Amino acid sequence: MSYGVSVFFILVLMCIIASQSYLPKWLKWLVGVYYSLGILLFSYLQTRLADKWYVHTPVPDEYWDANSRLTDLFAAVFFIPVCILFSYYIITGSKN
Repeated sequence: MSYGVSVFFILVLMCIIASQSYLPKWLKWLVGVYYSLGILLFSYLQTRLADKWYVHTPVPDEYWDANSRLTDLFAAVFFIPVCILFSYYIITGSKN
């Protein structure tokens, strides 16, 4: 599987994070690295899962169950830092 889409999303994410002036530089790097590693790990695991199950036709239900668990896990992993960043913005924004 090509990782071009993942690299595109990482670049878009980095541009969005870099344009936020209210975030300290260390936090920008932390968020950028966190999400970049998350996107690459998700792409890698998704590819491995697809390679394992797509040899069967039709694709068995076990694939869809494993795919759903993987997607649910990464949705939670990506949503929690967004809540933390939003809270940080609310707390620090109210001080200005």
